[in-house]
Amino acid sequence: MNRKILGVAGNDQSDLWHYASLRIPQLVARFLPYSVLLATIITLATLNQNSEVVAMKAAGISAHQMLAPLIVAEIWRVIGQIRATGISTLIVDRDYRRVLAHTDRAAVMEKGRIVLAGASDTLASDPAALAQYLGV
Repeated sequence: MNRKILGVAGNDQSDLWHYASLRIPQLVARFLPYSVLLATIITLATLNQNSEVVAMKAAGISAHQMLAPLIVAEIWRVIGQIRATGISTLIVDRDYRRVLAHTDRAAVMEKGRIVLAGASDTLASDPAALAQYLGV
């Protein structure tokens, strides 16, 4: 089966290349996180062949500790995309800096009760309240 991309009369190979070049940023944005993860896995496999993973474990470093920041960064990137669409989300996390950066409103709970609530930018600029409830 012979299919022509951009098979409209008058389109030639330069139109195909122009179309493909316009899609490159989208392709990079889509596959970059996976390529980083794949590169990390390949690196860990190579280190394992050279017994360097044993040295890492002896030093108290594990593979999940190396991969966790990549996964966390991807989760926060997706949360940012969801927020940009206007969809409401509920985020429960200990990393208050990231939560305040990715939300419009925030609340701090202590023993099941809300002890501090308000606009995220207001809470972020109130170090006394953050110190009192978050110990920062």
